[in-house]
Amino acid sequence: TTEVQVKIYNAAGYLVEDDLIAYELTPNEFNEIQWNASQVDAGLYFAEIKPNVGSSELVRLVVIK
Repeated sequence: TTEVQVKIYNAAGYLVEDDLIAYELTPNEFNEIQWNASQVDAGLYFAEIKPNVGSSELVRLVVIK
């Protein structure tokens, strides 16, 4: 079973969200993890996507309010 943990960092590198975990992902399909960004300011963020198998990846996010 593939498990993915996502951590969200602000542009300064501070961790703002670390409890986003997805279980039971469907292989070779698009999978979604919802993040409620209502408590953060608009701006640039980074999501570290770390599966339990394979390598992690850093993705840029922009929150617009």
